[in-house]
Amino acid sequence: MMAESGLRPSTLVQLKYRDIREYYENNEVPMKIRIRTDPNKFKDKESWTKAYKGWFFKRGQEREFSIVGEHQLFYAMELIKQSYGLAGK
Repeated sequence: MMAESGLRPSTLVQLKYRDIREYYENNEVPMKIRIRTDPNKFKDKESWTKAYKGWFFKRGQEREFSIVGEHQLFYAMELIKQSYGLAGK
């Protein structure tokens, strides 16, 4: 999402449902989010993310997941916050 929108990680973490409500209500394309992770520390308890070969970040650090509904926003924010914390180190 950062690559497509130009949003910084700190801005993504602050997104609210009202910011994207119109897209969901119009059944538009879901969001795909790629995040940078530390493969040794990153925890995805619900197995939403899948590994990528290093398009934006080094091999093994990049993961992607989709958001297709409001019910996913809380966990998506947790993944983004975790990524942002790891990327800042």
